[in-house]
Amino acid sequence: MPANQFGLALAFLQSKPTAAARLLEQQPADDVAAFLSGVPRPLASGVLTQMLPYYAARICHELPDEISAALLVPLNNTAIAAILRHLSPAEQKTTTHLLPEKLKLTLRIIFNYAENSVGAWMIPDGPSLPIDCQLGEAIERLARYPAESSHELIPVVDRDGKLLGEVTVHALISNTPSVTVASIMRPADTRLRGHSNLEIESRHPVWQNRDALPVVSRAAKLIGVLRHSDLRRGLVH
Repeated sequence: MPANQFGLALAFLQSKPTAAARLLEQQPADDVAAFLSGVPRPLASGVLTQMLPYYAARICHELPDEISAALLVPLNNTAIAAILRHLSPAEQKTTTHLLPEKLKLTLRIIFNYAENSVGAWMIPDGPSLPIDCQLGEAIERLARYPAESSHELIPVVDRDGKLLGEVTVHALISNTPSVTVASIMRPADTRLRGHSNLEIESRHPVWQNRDALPVVSRAAKLIGVLRHSDLRRGLVH
């Protein structure tokens, strides 16, 4: 590809990753894999996360294992899991082995759930706050999480991990830093179970005004958060 055309292609990937993904999905996977292997990793990862999981898996199949793993690392956990599910068991094992240890652990949690369950599509390592921390500390804690894990309602837990309530980001930043989370949280009345069926839970009317819901175990301990965007991705999958 001439240098000027390659430059235009890179600009297109950067500015319109969704449109680029749709266009690339119409091309043979081996050609797309060869193209993406030659572009900067952040741009390649950005367009990969916009592709349908089965096509992204075909791209990974065509790439060397090390490059495939490197492109997957920046993606969110549920997107990585969805792509890995479309690889053969041998490819899945090889690619997972090349991922960072923390990511391996997270994927192990996700793969412990059936593909059509809430747990398979939740964010298992998303932000949560201890009930006894002050708002200043709470804001510092949330700043450590990647932007993709953010949502308006943050779960509040006790020291045993049991879900006690939720607090809005707006409430955290609009109150005095010395105030405790317990004093401003509200009840977490709507919660999902990890083994619940994803399609059934998608019919819950609360999704009309919520972009994320906490997911709990049988013991009512927080195990993750299901975002509406990941729920939709799971239904498509």
